[in-house]
Amino acid sequence: MTTAKPRFAASLFVATLFAAAPVQAQCLSMNENTTEVPSNANSNQRCYKFVAPHNMVVQDFQFYTRRTQNGNVTVGTFLYLENAGGGPTATHAASGTTTVSGQTPTWYTANLSQPVTLVKDEVFYLALGANTTVCFPHVANGDTTEAWTRSSQNWSINNTEKAVVMRVMCDYVGTSRQFGTGCVVQGQTPDTRGLVPANINQTAVVRGRRMPPAAAALCYMGFSDSVYSGFALPFPLDVLGAPTCSAYVSLDISYSHVTDSQGKTTTQIPIPNDPSLVLGKLYFQHIVIDPNTNALGLGWSNAVEMVIGGTP
Repeated sequence: MTTAKPRFAASLFVATLFAAAPVQAQCLSMNENTTEVPSNANSNQRCYKFVAPHNMVVQDFQFYTRRTQNGNVTVGTFLYLENAGGGPTATHAASGTTTVSGQTPTWYTANLSQPVTLVKDEVFYLALGANTTVCFPHVANGDTTEAWTRSSQNWSINNTEKAVVMRVMCDYVGTSRQFGTGCVVQGQTPDTRGLVPANINQTAVVRGRRMPPAAAALCYMGFSDSVYSGFALPFPLDVLGAPTCSAYVSLDISYSHVTDSQGKTTTQIPIPNDPSLVLGKLYFQHIVIDPNTNALGLGWSNAVEMVIGGTP
């Protein structure tokens, strides 16, 4: 199996790689610019609904609150997942503690005991432990979300949605998905798949397979799956003599290979340690040279989209 390492021509990848300690960044927020003062406190616990905008890992969140009296008090902080019935689970997925000080409202950080991995569109709930002197982190006006409350084991939905004042800190997780369909080459359909996801300061790996052994092949990396050189993608290649084949990605950067004895290739793509790349997308497709396949002499695989993960 051959392994290609890239020589990037695109300015996107000229950044120098270096090691850095992971620090989670803000991924979600609600009402963070409020000028209102939280005022409601009682002996019940309350949690607030959020939806993950992407695959992500949460270990911290921030909340805006105050005490109803001076001095310090330690409160629990919690992340709950959603149960099958559509509300928060009875038991938290992660927890921590935070000390709240005095009557002046300010931001506090909840450091959870362990990271919680969430997939895109997954519902989760953030909560403080019940304390009669710590105000709930919501205000009277602003964007609202579903709120749940409990005094013992069972949650019940609050009568009205609440304008919670919170920030969610996270890392986004790199993902990959296949799309499109390849065309048959010597009885097999070439296949492109993501082997190791793309995350900043790490190396993504793309695998090509189901190609003839010892064949010349190219792995193309593109920055678009919608247009290339003025042509809309996917572009059917039957007009060029390759029926049932299509170009699915822009042919921006190519990596040359000779397939191994099993018809496989491996392409490594170092991703710079650049937060601006997070949630960017890369697209990959293989082409294998086989003069007997069609008039164009090329077989084409399906394609893969990789979404870059990391701390934004």
